[in-house]
Amino acid sequence: MGQERQVTQNSGLTLYMSEAGRVFSRFDRSTRHSADTQMQVSGQPDNFLQWNWEGGALVADQHFVRGARRVSLRFGGGGASCSLNVLHGKAIGSPNIVYSDFSNHTRYEILSIAVTATSCSIRPGNAFGGSN
Repeated sequence: MGQERQVTQNSGLTLYMSEAGRVFSRFDRSTRHSADTQMQVSGQPDNFLQWNWEGGALVADQHFVRGARRVSLRFGGGGASCSLNVLHGKAIGSPNIVYSDFSNHTRYEILSIAVTATSCSIRPGNAFGGSN
């Protein structure tokens, strides 16, 4: 697909669940060369992260051009603590993951990917302002 290079990407996910159970999320990612932000509301057709409850965890799958990302949040301590797991995968027999950039829709082929650190915290209130 083009020139091969190593890229370090930092990602952040801010999530708010309303009292009505709707999930609002913002996904920020940045590299040395660019930064993208994607704001989404669960249930909207243009979402790349579709949130749902699965086996006691809040889970979202992001489908790429080829391959996918799964974000899984588990809550403990009566909702006072959480843990985060991020997995990437591709179909059996598929050579590599391919994703499209949020803003300019440029396609990138991922030769290898590693999640090196995750953290999770819970704060009271609406992460995006406004009321519940």
